[in-house]
Order: sequence, then structure tokens, then C-alpha cells
Amino acid sequence: MSIGKKITLVIIYTLLVTITVVGGFKLGQFIAHPFESSATIDMEEVEETNGRVKVNLLVVGVDKTEGLSDVIMVVRYDEEENMLCAMSIPRDTYVNYKGGTRLVNSVYGLGGIKGVSKVVTELTGLSINYYVQFNVGTFAELVDLLGGVEFNVPQNMNYDDPVQDLHIHLKKGQQTLDGENAESMVRFRGYPEADLMRVKVQQNLLKALIKQKLNTEMLTKIPTIYSNIKDDIECNMPLTDMAIYGKSMLKLTSSSIKTFTMPTMFTGVDAHLYQDRTATDKLMEKEFKTEGPIIGNASYEDNED
Repeated sequence: MSIGKKITLVIIYTLLVTITVVGGFKLGQFIAHPFESSATIDMEEVEETNGRVKVNLLVVGVDKTEGLSDVIMVVRYDEEENMLCAMSIPRDTYVNYKGGTRLVNSVYGLGGIKGVSKVVTELTGLSINYYVQFNVGTFAELVDLLGGVEFNVPQNMNYDDPVQDLHIHLKKGQQTLDGENAESMVRFRGYPEADLMRVKVQQNLLKALIKQKLNTEMLTKIPTIYSNIKDDIECNMPLTDMAIYGKSMLKLTSSSIKTFTMPTMFTGVDAHLYQDRTATDKLMEKEFKTEGPIIGNASYEDNED
């Protein structure tokens, strides 16, 4: 395998592990090209960034049966700091969109990926450079392709919803989860802490997959994984940018990847949430290395229909 193709696979795999374990994933049609012989990249010709790479990626997992975004995450990669930070936005958070107050998971059905990007910029102050959109139903197949994952299920889980054909029955404790059980766990919402605990479980699963699967052996499975889930992936990142980011991301280690949940407060009248703006500002400045307080929605207005 050429060094160019190997590095391209590294960034694809990093995206696979970093993004998909929170409920499924969608990369994009461009991912097909690295596996075509005519698209091999000569990494010696890839731009040397000298620590300048900073990129913000929006990750959205969509439940197409309901038109809602079941997973919303913003990922920031900073080469100078050698860090990749991922922050989940609880789906039960109230936001302002199109003149009304509504839950953030409903924005996708109203404004698509551009609407979600605009709202996420308002919440975090991060301009969205690229997006990855996926169908949450692909997660089970992905975990099976990766050979399952060892995980400590935090509590007994029993839930049946015949309308969604969703049946969750898991016992508490350390075990190897296949795709169906892993998907059940990340979709389970019956925690005393509601959506906040659900996000925490998703992030812990992310860390477990990174620790267990980020290795050379798993890299060889990328073509097979992609061929099985390519129809459920959409992304707007060009192959040339993937090469640049992939080259710089080779310096990342598991300790360089951090996960967070956007600070929120309970509304006091229901189980839903409001953003804790002050705490979010502090988190974004400290961990995501943004400059100053949240800046509002100007960064995405030019790209919205």
C-alpha cells in the first residue's frame, strides 16, 4: 500500500471511529476514490501545513423515519495543539430557530444540514468547515464489521417500542457487544439523568472503540467497511483536504482525543434542557481554543439557502 493511500485510510478510520460509534455514520461519495488505483495520492506533494491545520467538522446522525437528528456532534481538529475535541449537543436542548423555540433535534427536519450547521455555530461559536451526515441505522452493521466491542453496560436496559420496531434487552456489566446490542445501548434513553447520561454512554463507547480498534489490522478493513455502508453516508470534504488533514493527524494518539457534552441546565418545567451559555463559552475557550465568547451565527449565514 502506498504511503498516500495509507494516510488517507488513517483519516478515514479516525473519522469512522470518532464519528460512528455515537450512533451510526455517513461519510461521502468521495471516499470511494481512495480505493481506486487512479486516485492514489503522492503524499510528498501534499501541502506541508507546519502546524496550521484547524478544521471544524459537524457530525449529524439522522433518524429518517422521524426526520429528526438523533446525534449532533461538533469535532475540532487543531494540529498546533495536537488535539481532536468532540462535543455532543444533547438532542433535548432548546434552541431558537426560524423565529421559534424548539428542540435542537427537530432543526434538521426544518432546515436540513445547513440549518443544523447554523444552529451549531450559534451554540458553539465554531464556523463549520465540513459536515458528515449519516443514517443511525448503519451503526449495528459497522460494529459487526469491526468485530464487536467490549464494553461495561452501565445498567440493565429493558425497553420495547413496536412502532419503531425497537426492542432493547441488555444486562448490566462487562461484555462483548455485537452490532445489534451496541445500537440498542446507544439508543436507550431510560436513564435517571435522561439525555445527559445517554450522551455520556455514547462517548464512553467512542473511547472504548478508539482504544480497541485504532490499529493497523483494523485499517485493512476500511475498504470492506466502506463498501457495506457507502449508501448511508454523505460528506462535503474533498479528497485533497482529506489528504492534508490525514497527513497532520498521524501525530494524534488516543490521549489527544477528548470528548465533551455541551453544558446545559434543566428547564425546571420538563425533562428538556437549555444551554448554559457562560459555561459553554469557558469550555470552548479552554478546550477548543476559540478566541473570546460565542460569536453568534455570522459564520454560516453566507452558505444557507
